[in-house]
Amino acid sequence: MFRLSASLANRLAYRVKFGVIGALVAAVVSVLLVEAIISARTQIGATRAELSGLRYSSELRSLVLHLQQHRGLAAIVLNGNEAKKPDLLAKAQEVRADARRISALEAGPLDAGKTTANWSKLQQQAESLAERALSLDAATSFREHTALIGQLKDFLVDIADSSALTVDPDPDSHYLITALTAQVPELLEAMGQLRAKGSGALAKASMNDGERLQILLLQQRIDQAALAMEKNMRRAFAASESSRAALEASAGAARQEAMALSATTSQRILDAKALDMPP
Repeated sequence: MFRLSASLANRLAYRVKFGVIGALVAAVVSVLLVEAIISARTQIGATRAELSGLRYSSELRSLVLHLQQHRGLAAIVLNGNEAKKPDLLAKAQEVRADARRISALEAGPLDAGKTTANWSKLQQQAESLAERALSLDAATSFREHTALIGQLKDFLVDIADSSALTVDPDPDSHYLITALTAQVPELLEAMGQLRAKGSGALAKASMNDGERLQILLLQQRIDQAALAMEKNMRRAFAASESSRAALEASAGAARQEAMALSATTSQRILDAKALDMPP
């Protein structure tokens, strides 16, 4: 499945590919999550808090993914492509739905008063940004989205800590949780930022030297994040022979998707004679 997905992504047009960026890597995350849950349930010391933490983590990653996609669509619309406005509004609805679904989950990792208060602020920020994105300029929109996503990534780690996921003594579970809370979110965020920057440049059909440098740096960041994820995943499947095939396929698919995005960005933006976004 992952090999087919990566092959399909390589054949997609740039506009379409940017629309699915994150979705394929999110499928990889789903496999990691299933493996982590299975591992947690088979451990004698697995607790309700750990399973609750995995559930919250899954919902938080959905919110982060939709915010990353919302940021990319906002970059397109705010740089002059009004045709994507309905897509932006629809994505805003998904962001609001994610935030409310997280708030409706049963108490668990959010039991601590400080953690609950932190989530309340993050929820308000997410819903507010989804509501007023069209009133912002492109640079402010990118900045506010990126800052909020960074806070949510930190919150994801807080949830893992409060539910004892990050101190799991089992090696394969430990490495899977590290991938879920650190390497994969970092890779997705680097890809999401590149998606937004690239989409914005295509929408306005221009790019200055500073923007070009930012894209080059994001390509390097993606490569570094993918390598770090693969290194951690190798440790995970070395510790769990039974999960080796699924984990190797997951890591390979994520790596291929990251490489495909970077290569297409070079072809359609950095090395292109003219910038244009196909209809």
